[in-house]
Amino acid sequence: MRERLRIAVRLREPLEAVDLGFALLRAHLRPVYATWLSGFGLVALAAFLVFRRSPWTATLLLWWLCPLLDRLVLHVLGRATFGESPSLAESLRELPRILRHGVAAGLLWRRLSHWRAFLLPIWQLEAQDGRGYRRRSAQLLRRCMGSAGLLGAAMPLFALALVLAAFALLKLLAPVGTGLGLETPGNGWPAWATWAAALLPALALAFLEPFHVAGGFALYLNRRVQLEGWDLELAFRDLAARARRLLGSALLLLACSFGPALAGRTPAPPAEAPRALEEVMRGPEFRTGHTERRLRWRAAPKPATRRTAPIRSTLSSR
Repeated sequence: MRERLRIAVRLREPLEAVDLGFALLRAHLRPVYATWLSGFGLVALAAFLVFRRSPWTATLLLWWLCPLLDRLVLHVLGRATFGESPSLAESLRELPRILRHGVAAGLLWRRLSHWRAFLLPIWQLEAQDGRGYRRRSAQLLRRCMGSAGLLGAAMPLFALALVLAAFALLKLLAPVGTGLGLETPGNGWPAWATWAAALLPALALAFLEPFHVAGGFALYLNRRVQLEGWDLELAFRDLAARARRLLGSALLLLACSFGPALAGRTPAPPAEAPRALEEVMRGPEFRTGHTERRLRWRAAPKPATRRTAPIRSTLSSR
């Protein structure tokens, strides 16, 4: 398993974990955006054709369907973590499994959650829903709620900044007197400005949403490392595999060197690596705990009673 991993599994700070997700996205930019834009582009084309008289409705529909389309990005990133790069056809064949859990919740009562990119792997990768999802999400959010919420709140602000910058650039470059400016005799905007105000948010969404999913996925991996000790488990598995290889080589060397002397004898079986790993993980240094803070009424302190020591008098005789 460790040989297949393409990321360094260790405990990181939240911002460092988000940066790891962005680096993973940059390393697999072509397959991620090929899969993402194929789904996003088809939905966008259908939405703008249906709502061509109201392009803002099409943009709002695209934004609302992002949790559904994000599953394509997470599918590619999850496979890329283990060194695989699925093609568009393979991703499309996996759609029934990708859309099996949590689709209705992600589009309805959990749509406005700031933690949706962080919690999406519970539905898609762990295949949990219902009570299992609620229990697992509460466990993962216990120490990562602020970081996941900050990521979910920052992405719309980045999209708004891109839209305002692009709109200001269009306004700045529009020649005066050509009808491309915003100054019109009537009260309404020109047609190009209406379409630009609807298309620019959709383009910003198409560019930024994979980064949102990648950051949430990396935070999810980092929380699992913190919660379950993935880095220790993988390190012990690596050490156990290396020990088995070295032991096999040593036994082969002994058999070749001292074959006549060892004839008729069977070497003692080596210690089992899983049993040794369990004994190490049961040690006090690998135990995890959590701190709970509770509010309770404190009773008024009782007045302290002073105790007077008995006075002893001594008579000295002269």
